[in-house]
Amino acid sequence: MVLNQEMEGDGSSVRVAVRIRPQNPKELSLRCKDVVDCNTSARQAAIGEKSFTFDYLFDQGSSQEGIFDQSVRPLVEAALAGYNATVFAYGQTGSGKTYTMGFGSWEGLGDGDQGMLPRAFRLIFEEKRR
Repeated sequence: MVLNQEMEGDGSSVRVAVRIRPQNPKELSLRCKDVVDCNTSARQAAIGEKSFTFDYLFDQGSSQEGIFDQSVRPLVEAALAGYNATVFAYGQTGSGKTYTMGFGSWEGLGDGDQGMLPRAFRLIFEEKRR
């Protein structure tokens, strides 16, 4: 995620957010094991002995709404105020990009499961109606 450095005040305009997605129904039925340990307060994800620190870390229990409010909403609001802002998803196949950014193909997803893009569009149109 990119923020205008004036917004954050620390001289860096790039922010990295990582979301460890929840297991999908197939993984749950197969009793797959989680391999990433998350320490959200330290913003660290660990795989075995390796640990990685990010600007934002969202674990399997993070809600779509919480992720949006914390990491994407400020970017949309900045864009509406005239700043450049970009959000993009990167990761291997099956890592949760579609689920997080859009509206996944999992059966039974409700409004609370809508991703970042539908939420951003909704906010933009709500603000433009005012």
